[in-house]
Amino acid sequence: MALIPIDSSYLEQHLLFSQQEKSGLLIQVTLEELLHGEAMERFLAAYTARLRAADPDVAATYFISYYTMVCGAFHYLLWHNEILPDLSPSNLGVQLFLNGEYPGLVFNLQTPQGDPAPHQTQQRAWLEKRLAVFYSTIVRAVVERSAAAGGIRASHLWGQVAARLAFLRDKWKKEPMTERQQEALSAGYELLLELPGSVFGTARNPLNRKFRYIEDPRNPGEQVRIRASCCMAYKTGFGHGYCYTCPKLTGEQREMRKQELYGVR
Repeated sequence: MALIPIDSSYLEQHLLFSQQEKSGLLIQVTLEELLHGEAMERFLAAYTARLRAADPDVAATYFISYYTMVCGAFHYLLWHNEILPDLSPSNLGVQLFLNGEYPGLVFNLQTPQGDPAPHQTQQRAWLEKRLAVFYSTIVRAVVERSAAAGGIRASHLWGQVAARLAFLRDKWKKEPMTERQQEALSAGYELLLELPGSVFGTARNPLNRKFRYIEDPRNPGEQVRIRASCCMAYKTGFGHGYCYTCPKLTGEQREMRKQELYGVR
């Protein structure tokens, strides 16, 4: 079956992909290289320094939060374009670059192409197998290698994946789509949450969790999701502090942070 070229325009606009070399480039590697030897340790050390952080757990958390956009690309291309993309470690480039004083990450496809995929509501067994393979052989390897190199629990990093995927699902629901795409989006996400924990190397599916919600001070009457795990921004050297949605905050601390950030009582 002929491979289908991937139009990367949406990925570049919304999912942290760039098929061009970024200005301010510091490091350019393939994901395959990061998964072997001590390359991930060296990469996280360089990222940690640019984040002005003291410990590599910060860089590991940031890296996985950004890498979840690759997971997002996998799902988007499946439900929106009906393409099974090649996001294997050897086909995925990683660029660490500086944007002013702030470090950034983008990804690129070495060969932007994929296989044709059936409509997700019609081929449940096919989709379940592809999801399981992607998360068990690629995403799990990236999470566990990052956790080991960063000295942080893999469960913390899975929390980053869960939160960002939930954010992307909510974002996509608000975008224009056909009824066929809407059905595929729902079917694919529901099946992802039904995968057994063994796919992720955990006792239960770490992406299937009940999020807590709190008042959104920027939009009265609406709610915002509390993060599944801390993003570690407070440990960088940019004076960020704790996010309003940080799970580490007590109710009292959250109220204080709301006033500091938004001037809302």
